[in-house]
Amino acid sequence: MNMIKIYLRCWVGLIFIAFLPIFLQAACDLPSQLQVTPGPSQTVFSWSGNGTSYLIEVEKSNSQTIVPEKTVSAPYSHTLAAGSYKFKIRTICGKDKSNWSDWVAFVVNGSTTTNPPSGGGGGSSVCDIPTALASAISGQEVTLSWTGSATQYQIEVENESTNVKVVPEQNASSPFGLTLANGTYKFKVRSVCGGDHSDWSAWSNFVINGSTTTNPPSGGGSGGGGGSSVCDIPTALASAISGQEVTLSWTGSATQYQIEVENESTNVKVVPEQNASSPFGLTLANGTYKFKVRSVCGGDHSDWSDWVAFEVNGSTTTNPPSGGGGGSSVCDIPTALASAISGQEVTLSWTGSATQYQIEVENESTNVKVVPEQNASSPFGLTLANGTYKFKVRSVCGDDHSDWSVWAFFNVGQGGGAPTTSIDNTCINTVIINLIISKDTSMTLSWASVTNAVSYTVEIESEHTVENFRFKIEDYRDTMIVVNGLTPNTQYKISISTECGKGLAPGAPTIQSVTPPTASTGNTTPDCEVPPGVIVSILSTNSARFSWLPVAGVKTYQLEIVSEENTPDFLQKIAVAGTSFTLNNLVPGGIYKFKVRSVCPLSKSKYSTPIIFKQLLGFSNEVTLEKRKAFKSIRMDLYPNPVSTQLNIELEVPFNSMGTIQIINTNSQIMAELKNTLLTETMSMNVAHLTPGVYFVRVWSNQMQNIKKLVVEK
Repeated sequence: MNMIKIYLRCWVGLIFIAFLPIFLQAACDLPSQLQVTPGPSQTVFSWSGNGTSYLIEVEKSNSQTIVPEKTVSAPYSHTLAAGSYKFKIRTICGKDKSNWSDWVAFVVNGSTTTNPPSGGGGGSSVCDIPTALASAISGQEVTLSWTGSATQYQIEVENESTNVKVVPEQNASSPFGLTLANGTYKFKVRSVCGGDHSDWSAWSNFVINGSTTTNPPSGGGSGGGGGSSVCDIPTALASAISGQEVTLSWTGSATQYQIEVENESTNVKVVPEQNASSPFGLTLANGTYKFKVRSVCGGDHSDWSDWVAFEVNGSTTTNPPSGGGGGSSVCDIPTALASAISGQEVTLSWTGSATQYQIEVENESTNVKVVPEQNASSPFGLTLANGTYKFKVRSVCGDDHSDWSVWAFFNVGQGGGAPTTSIDNTCINTVIINLIISKDTSMTLSWASVTNAVSYTVEIESEHTVENFRFKIEDYRDTMIVVNGLTPNTQYKISISTECGKGLAPGAPTIQSVTPPTASTGNTTPDCEVPPGVIVSILSTNSARFSWLPVAGVKTYQLEIVSEENTPDFLQKIAVAGTSFTLNNLVPGGIYKFKVRSVCPLSKSKYSTPIIFKQLLGFSNEVTLEKRKAFKSIRMDLYPNPVSTQLNIELEVPFNSMGTIQIINTNSQIMAELKNTLLTETMSMNVAHLTPGVYFVRVWSNQMQNIKKLVVEK
């Protein structure tokens, strides 16, 4: 079987995949300080938050989706035509997510303006969510009311038992009257502000039974529609352990709850989602666990509380209540890890709200802990020999502590003790490589822009093949690329490194993927497709993330991971409902094989072509590629960009040789091509026939090439 590899490369080191995950993050706070700066070519979105990655959505004022839910980091840039828009953000915390922020509206008109930060989750002043939802019932007559700053609203009323909308979405003002039969109902309201509207309020419930009652106002839109006061998130989650007997408890206003308990080490759900009441008792083997709870209110439920961890070790312990859904302000993970080196003297620093911390420093090459876990304060000084090191920090809060931060890497310079500037720790390589399209001879990749990034280096290399392939482009300024000329059914390694203003960001995330075969190989049954776009992302020495593109009509996916060669025996078969899975118990340096298949209502597909991958032994100071011919970059400029009719291509001077120019769309289709043409300093191409959208211009000759993004507008 032919296979390929793709590199995203950071000069300082190679780290497989886009980020090092932080597990057991106690809080997943709503982003705040949302800000948008429309410019003549790109609109920049920014916000504040404690996450390592976020989800963004951008819509036009008519609710047409422009950027569907997409994983990004702050700041995020996107090209938008003139018009009225709105965007919202939420935080990703491992497997958990925060609520969405409120929508923030803005206008793009070709000029550069800055909209001041909104409060994020605090209620957008542009179009606030209505609050204080209330109902007054007299017999069958109902009067619904609410409070808000808008002049117009929309309402929806639903029968809670039958899920029938007795009042479909319509314009309304407060108070709003209607006549209803006996039963249980709920209603929600949103503000209308010109061509924009707020999010819906939380549902507010009421009962009609022929009598006269008044339901006091609910919280309505408090918290961005997430967690109605009618159905509050449980708080004060606590655990009491006696031997193997565990008692879990919480506080809330609901009469019914749902609970989930998970083994923290194996990610196995020892108590899948089920109804429960507080206190809740169970018997568990020794190990580390976590649990979360949500309120159930008729046909509605609150958001889940934050996870709360506890340990069973055969002894008797009591873990005091956590804040539940309140966003653990108790013990935050330190941020902004930085290093300053002068000769052999190293100063490590970080930011956090705790009064005490613990630190660990490790030699990356030997895996020796030069500073075993110990108490520390910021800044922390030490003397080290030349080499590559990494450190991590966690907050200590009384008897509790936060999760560890991600590792931060630094170099202590060679000879003479000169300070090192090769790594820029202010620019973390948080690239998450997304495989948008995977075809037999091409791939379309995208990633979110990295804060403070100047450019990227993209590398793709074949693996396990007789005919070697290597693609490399440096000083790449966009965050999407189409790579063609690949071989069907071949494994590739893809790596992207980030160049920052003061050096290279630590870590070059890498994924491995296999291109689909050119024709059907019998891998597909009539109603069940083999999952496409399968990738393996190495997260750390013992963890990897597996993902694939969705298949229509699938119930679940079946994964199989098996050890290869001299790696200790390992076989794991897993069924998952989503399109990704992370495994945390792999052996550093181990070699494994991964494949996945679809499970449909009536049949199962064949497994995907296996991907063979090797876990990292440790941090590598330099990406080592096999000695193969690689394309050198041609200096190239495109103008105007965006373009409507005539595109000018300017190449470095001198450059007179025969070559090829291609214009490729995001589906990897060649839309225009000039073969065996003389490449000169300045050339032109007519693009009037292209529909508006994003394209890529590729120019190559012999062992030189470049690819740049082009936007076509009409």
